[in-house]
Amino acid sequence: MLATWDPGTDRFEHFAWGVTPELAVRVGKRAGDFEVEVERRREYLRDLVAAGISARAAVRAEITAYRPLAAKGTRTS
Repeated sequence: MLATWDPGTDRFEHFAWGVTPELAVRVGKRAGDFEVEVERRREYLRDLVAAGISARAAVRAEITAYRPLAAKGTRTS
């Protein structure tokens, strides 16, 4: 993540918006679809934490089982 500290707001300001279009192109997605998938993965990880799943093997199994949303006209396995 590209970020900088903003002392005026006392928080980090992220600049993901600056690299998201390029990352999307690199993985063959539209920027909007890429952003949706990134948010979905963030929620998935947050839910693992909320469920108390923290053992390395369990986290690895959950991440391995994760399936991204299929883009229109494509299928995921």
